[in-house]
Amino acid sequence: MVEKDNYYSILGVNKNASDSEIKKAYHKLALQNHPDKGGDNEKFQKISVAYETLSDPEKRNIYDNPHLQNQNPFFGGGVFNPFDHIFQQQFGGHHHHQQQHPQPKKCNPTVFKVNLKLNDIHKEIKKNYRINIKKTCLKCKETCDVCAGSGQQTIRRQMGPMIQMLTQVCSSCGGSGENVKRNSNCECEGKEILEEKKIEVVIPKCVMNGHQIIFKDLGEQPTNSKDKPGDLIFTINVIESDENFTRRGTSDLIHKVRITLEESLIGKDIEIAHYDDPIKLNINTLGIINPNKEYILFNMGLGGAGNLILRFEIDYPEITLSTEQIEMFKAGFLSGVPPPRGGN
Repeated sequence: MVEKDNYYSILGVNKNASDSEIKKAYHKLALQNHPDKGGDNEKFQKISVAYETLSDPEKRNIYDNPHLQNQNPFFGGGVFNPFDHIFQQQFGGHHHHQQQHPQPKKCNPTVFKVNLKLNDIHKEIKKNYRINIKKTCLKCKETCDVCAGSGQQTIRRQMGPMIQMLTQVCSSCGGSGENVKRNSNCECEGKEILEEKKIEVVIPKCVMNGHQIIFKDLGEQPTNSKDKPGDLIFTINVIESDENFTRRGTSDLIHKVRITLEESLIGKDIEIAHYDDPIKLNINTLGIINPNKEYILFNMGLGGAGNLILRFEIDYPEITLSTEQIEMFKAGFLSGVPPPRGGN
């Protein structure tokens, strides 16, 4: 009985590691221990077997639950009966192991952040960008003859009367399934192709923070013909306040006005620097101003779609009224005569 390696220890991760953590650990170790870079071949094979097992949900489940391994004789890099292996190769036995080709994957997106102010999104805007896309010339590629395009290679080891089958990332193509053609006379000369592209980004008015504008296939480009290019994504970041307004919801604007107590009673001409034209208003048309109330100017919000909401902050005078002035105030208020403006 051959002692089984601890795949988690080999990759340097804990048993609860996520798929991305396992993948990151593998790529780091594979780069450090690859035989082509002077690494130890046996250690590299162990790393490859550990990753091949833990990156596959079904194999990982079986590895974590040893009682299931009896139901799957071809689990991981385990030990096999050599006669069963010969039977499979020559006669296509019940457990015939087919080489799996890697599934196409979508490359990573390229993300740009676009910072905007409220006055920028009062109307629809268009921004022009010039981008450079780095592409690998796929005309120069051919299927790897070591792994036949699968990206993996299987190594057999004789261990006494038993044979151990190890599956690892192909050492020839690095798992891509393709290599550069020998003696290729392509115009790219084996180098990356830099493609310049002009794009127009149309940003709708009243756009919300976090909104994304996506250009298909203009992100990270594939290095082999099986994979798909990533997308180019513009993420909108809106600063929700400026010196005059704060946005509420999609298109409502809140504007604060500071006035005196006297102005709250008799009115005042105010001017609001709106994004289109200044708004002029005498607040006496709103009646006696209540600082706890919101006053709405309809259809004068962001983009002409929302409302402009006025909030008043009143500066109350610091005065002390005598008993006589208080009585005069009460009498004047009841009779409609304006109250006194000051005191001793």
